[in-house]
Amino acid sequence: MVDRFDDVIKQGNVFLISCGTVKPAKENKFNQTNIDMTLVFDKGTKIEPVHDDELINTTGAGNTLTFTSISEIKQLKTGTYIDVIGVVINAGKRGSVPGAGGGSIVRRNVMIADDSQYTIIIGFWGEEACNWDLEVGSTILCVKNC
Repeated sequence: MVDRFDDVIKQGNVFLISCGTVKPAKENKFNQTNIDMTLVFDKGTKIEPVHDDELINTTGAGNTLTFTSISEIKQLKTGTYIDVIGVVINAGKRGSVPGAGGGSIVRRNVMIADDSQYTIIIGFWGEEACNWDLEVGSTILCVKNC
């Protein structure tokens, strides 16, 4: 299975992964992250390289994600930036909203849930609202500095 993705996965690149399974990570010497979940690939898994928006720093301490539980968000001070991850449970339709300059802007709301059983709606605007297809119940969405 791993050989299938050898030519696709390159360190420092950004990918869209679909049709994998998220499972609790087993403690082992190869997991050097503070993330307690792992992705398991099967024959239906697809991995596609996507455009790097260069907002994610791939060197130094900036590439570390520290996820905040969705249940803790309401206790945070307004203006606090967090990293959040969850399963897409509702992918709203793309729609247009009036823009400040008289035109319109595409918007899409996506609801995610994490293991705290809480949900949050994340709004995507413009090109980000159009870029990907999200499968409810199987797409994991990670947002940095939201």
